[in-house]
Amino acid sequence: MASTIALRQASVTTVEPRATAEPTLVRGLLITIALLFLGLFLCLPLAAVFVQAFQKGVAAYLAALR
Repeated sequence: MASTIALRQASVTTVEPRATAEPTLVRGLLITIALLFLGLFLCLPLAAVFVQAFQKGVAAYLAALR
């Protein structure tokens, strides 16, 4: 009985698909597109806000906070 259970467990093998099936070039391109998207829609507007905030200098910014 134990030998048939061991035989059944040994005969069942599953082939796991690779987690990264895309070629390296495709993965690099997708990462680049994602970073450009973040830069365009997150960092660029944030930089514009800081440029406008400090347009009259740091003293005016600190005066507005007081």
